[in-house]
Amino acid sequence: KGKLEVGQLLPLLGKENLATIRINGTPALQGYTGESDGHYSVQVTRGIEDKKPSAIQEEMAFKQVTWPSQ
Repeated sequence: KGKLEVGQLLPLLGKENLATIRINGTPALQGYTGESDGHYSVQVTRGIEDKKPSAIQEEMAFKQVTWPSQ
């Protein structure tokens, strides 16, 4: 629990492609599901607790990162 594994499916349920991202089981971020550079992604639009718009600039391209092996 708390760790993503290769091939793990993440349920993206909600209206109008809206996804809630939970951190340690607590809703933290909300955004829209979609695709960026050939990868499924979530464009974060706001934080759950503060209800403020995200500071992430929409014109920036979503980039997937490769994490170093441990």
